[in-house]
Amino acid sequence: MDQAGTKVWVADTGNAVIRQVLVAGGKVTTMGAAGAAAGLKAPHDIETTGTELFFSDITLSRIYTISGGKLSVLAGSTTGYA
Repeated sequence: MDQAGTKVWVADTGNAVIRQVLVAGGKVTTMGAAGAAAGLKAPHDIETTGTELFFSDITLSRIYTISGGKLSVLAGSTTGYA
């Protein structure tokens, strides 16, 4: 949840996406590129700084960030562990 208590982020592992839920009204938005298009397999464990989201992908052994709507790999690779 963000510091203002207005947004919650969910790692939707089954659909391989990160979702943002607005507390007031319950509107759900998919963050960054969706699922296979982003190369995600099993997103997990979300943290936020207020402006950036950080999460892991437990199948790919990577750590990602979403900042300004852009998805980036912070650590890990396709050939080994993070």
